[in-house]
Amino acid sequence: MLVNSVTCAAPPAEAASSGLPTPPAEPAPGELGGVGPCGYDYEVRDNPRAWLGEQVWLIEPTGKAAAPTGGNCDDPQRPTIFFAHGYLLMNPLFYEDLLYHWVSNGWVVVYANYNPIPLFSLQYDMVDTGFRSAAEWWDRIDTDDVGFGGHSFGGGMTPWLVQQAAQRGWGSDALWFTTLAQAFSLSIGSGPIAVPDHARALLIGFEGDFLVDNRLGMEVYEALELPDDQKEYLEVFSEFRAFSLAYASHLSPMTIFGSSDSIREYGIYRPLDALAACARTGEHCDTDITWMGEWTDGVEARRSVATDDPVDFGSPALVECTLFLNPRPCLQGPST
Repeated sequence: MLVNSVTCAAPPAEAASSGLPTPPAEPAPGELGGVGPCGYDYEVRDNPRAWLGEQVWLIEPTGKAAAPTGGNCDDPQRPTIFFAHGYLLMNPLFYEDLLYHWVSNGWVVVYANYNPIPLFSLQYDMVDTGFRSAAEWWDRIDTDDVGFGGHSFGGGMTPWLVQQAAQRGWGSDALWFTTLAQAFSLSIGSGPIAVPDHARALLIGFEGDFLVDNRLGMEVYEALELPDDQKEYLEVFSEFRAFSLAYASHLSPMTIFGSSDSIREYGIYRPLDALAACARTGEHCDTDITWMGEWTDGVEARRSVATDDPVDFGSPALVECTLFLNPRPCLQGPST
């Protein structure tokens, strides 16, 4: 069962007891990155493509409040995000805070899981079938106003999922997508990646990602056939200060096993809120998405870097872009 879980984790005992500064508190409600006023409910159905009981979740906003994304939380149709999870992370509880952030701000979220048997084309098809079926089952999904997100293996899957959705005519009013610490991208060839020309994209990598090579996402960013003003690569950094660590890692998008709340709130939620607003209404297109908040003593946290020319900034990873499973080029030198 999904649970409302939006409070920040307690600071380390040393910092709390000594009055030392702690990492930035979550953005205020109503601000980019902040929790919204909507409640939530959810439904689950079996994926028609299931092998081992795979399912599709619809997580939807509830309540009479005005939604930050426009309209009211209980409108009969709401803008929709389709999310592809990382390997083995079949339950949406792994991403509870991220999904709740979106739903609280008025988004419907669709989460279609896939099994871990490494038959990649079938895994891709299982998620796409789940997304397509969800749009047929649930009337609240607005397929004209959509975003796509994916983490790790699901991040690598995301460009292909966007292409499939575009072939169905989805995203005619607004289309944006993000990859978070993405793994290798399959089924899209080894050259330029075509997406609808009105799409907007933000690809995010994390400094402390020892699992997946940031160069995988950087290469996909470079290959996207979008002008520079419609795509961005965001490099999110860790910071250790006063016995407190804001750790930017491969697991940062997650609630279970995830790292620092401030990394999620300022390095993921806030820039993605700005991206979605820009794609949908033209607002926040010039928002500074590198700002990571302030520590409790007023000192600005270490900023992210938003760039059109990403350069490898991470450590060697378990899954390097030179791995034989990666069908796409590895454009930069060895991981530093």
